[in-house]
Amino acid sequence: MISNLTRRICSSSAAANRFKKHTTSSVSVRSLCSSSAAAPVETTTDAPTTKAETVPITYIEPHGAVHEVQAEIGKNLLTVAHENNVDLEGACGGELACSTCHLVFEKEVYDRLPEKDEEEDDMLDLAWALTDTSRLGCQICVTKELAGITVQIPEDDV
Repeated sequence: MISNLTRRICSSSAAANRFKKHTTSSVSVRSLCSSSAAAPVETTTDAPTTKAETVPITYIEPHGAVHEVQAEIGKNLLTVAHENNVDLEGACGGELACSTCHLVFEKEVYDRLPEKDEEEDDMLDLAWALTDTSRLGCQICVTKELAGITVQIPEDDV
């Protein structure tokens, strides 16, 4: 289901151009979040499988539903949400071409996040309910330092 917000954001020519640029590029956000913990592990019948390292993260949906999940280190928060059935849209698939994976962080967590780049800032300008601690989930990679954080999914309509 595509929300009205998605239609408004992704139907603009600037967003369409940005989407085209990112979908034709060979580098995506997913590759930027890679780490040794997130890399595929080769297994054989003789060797035990290595379980990926995870940290707890809590998502709070606009209507109040709380999802406490185990987030694999190296994945972005949009991917983690989708893998755990959290209702976070991500209309562009994490290609930094929309703002539908907008999340709001607690101030002390926001201050520890890597600085956002100009493209993320441009996309956030299109987000509803923007705050001083807003970021796009597709741009935030899970690290050990994020263990135990809570993120709020803002309401996507006015």
